[in-house]
Amino acid sequence: MRSPLLTYKSLQADNKKLLLAVLFGIYAVLNLVLLFAHEPWCDEAQVWLLARDAAVWKLPAQMVFEGNPCLWHLLMFPFAKLGIPYFMHNILSYLAVMAAAFLLVYRSDFSYGVKALLLCSPFLMYYYAVIAGSYCLIPLFLFLLADWFPTRKEKPVRYMVVTALLMQTHTIMFATSLLIMLCYLAETVADRMANRDDTGYVKRALCTLLPVVSGVLLFRQLLNGGDERWLQVKMTDPYRTVQKMLEKYGESVEKLCGLWPAIGFAFLVMGILFLLVLLIRKGSAAKYTVAVVTAGTVVYQLWFYAMVYGCSLQRFMTMGLVIIWGMWIMRTQGAGRGKYHPGEAVFCLFAVLVLLHTVSDMRADLDGPFSNGREAAEYIRQNLEPDAVYVVDAQAECSSIYPYLAKGTFVYAPTGRSYTYVTKDGHWTDRMEAAAFKEWVDVYDSQGKPIYFISSTVTNYIEGEVGTDTFTLLYESTEPSVKKEDFKIYKVR
Repeated sequence: MRSPLLTYKSLQADNKKLLLAVLFGIYAVLNLVLLFAHEPWCDEAQVWLLARDAAVWKLPAQMVFEGNPCLWHLLMFPFAKLGIPYFMHNILSYLAVMAAAFLLVYRSDFSYGVKALLLCSPFLMYYYAVIAGSYCLIPLFLFLLADWFPTRKEKPVRYMVVTALLMQTHTIMFATSLLIMLCYLAETVADRMANRDDTGYVKRALCTLLPVVSGVLLFRQLLNGGDERWLQVKMTDPYRTVQKMLEKYGESVEKLCGLWPAIGFAFLVMGILFLLVLLIRKGSAAKYTVAVVTAGTVVYQLWFYAMVYGCSLQRFMTMGLVIIWGMWIMRTQGAGRGKYHPGEAVFCLFAVLVLLHTVSDMRADLDGPFSNGREAAEYIRQNLEPDAVYVVDAQAECSSIYPYLAKGTFVYAPTGRSYTYVTKDGHWTDRMEAAAFKEWVDVYDSQGKPIYFISSTVTNYIEGEVGTDTFTLLYESTEPSVKKEDFKIYKVR
């Protein structure tokens, strides 16, 4: 006969499992609802179009214009080549973030309240799970590294493989991955000096070469292309660099949660103080890894946004994911189970503020179209000839239409060249005057195929020409989209 105490503990354990299942289930369903309401925009389309229409050996060369490594494109490659519907792109992004959330709920030592707040925050809700892109791999790889941190010395291969893969998710994760590797190497050297009899150190040291190789591959993809390449560093003096970094931090925090810059800097100061306390207090060597990687990530990313490329919400929030990674490790390394800690409380407060400010983005995606590319493609499929020639006035914006269409020739008027994915060469943003465009249309040889003109909101080549013998309006987007990807389709001649 079981004792009442054992029965109570068993019921308590069952209730905890049920609570975790309910928490994860609600989170998964909410994101699924947002996923089915979402219309992919041109950045999402570009990845799928490259995977579908570019040869696999050409992908690394194209990355010089994309600004990111091609890991995510390669993951899309088999699905796109097999003709699987475009929606698979968003499904895979959703599944990657669900896997990360599963690790957070079932493998981390955070309290239920912290887990619930982190799941509901934009660090895991909507932005990475619904808007498809390589960002979705960042929480998955970071949470795997946090989960495997206690066994990193016994199983160095998997730990360094994921570290190397993290570097291939996005350029902004270069410093994070590099610092994780350097901290691991420093740990290995320190352990070797303390114990000369263990032969496992050679294996651990050799495994650190994996992120090094990953870094070489990263810059091999991004540093070709001369003046047209995406990765261009804007050099300036150190004082101006720091000033711009702080400006970018203030702008990003205000964009992220609507805080006044002063409050945003207060959070930054509190973060620095927590890192200092972390280094001073007694504890395992893990605190040095957490402090170095977290501080290094923030400094590198602020420098990146100030000197290389502007910041977006999805990019800026990756710093929050690194902070979650650090809190997870400190929990695992003896910070205690089920207890609240000041650092976690401050970060959860920040997460709540971010949620309150960004929930409007989720509502906008639910209430109206994120992009009108899908609607325009549906009109083309149902009403126009499948082998027609479509002349466009904006490569990037109009590309959100292409993944839904199996046939058709798309021509960019300023260059006169046909294309599917955005080439992003030196002419991809060229524009034409209305008179020049009309003259070009008159002489263009479509080889007997019907010609249609797709006009985006970026420009309007034919203002004043609608209703003439040359242009007849056939379609117009029913309502404005979040990303301002709205279209008009004209019959030409």
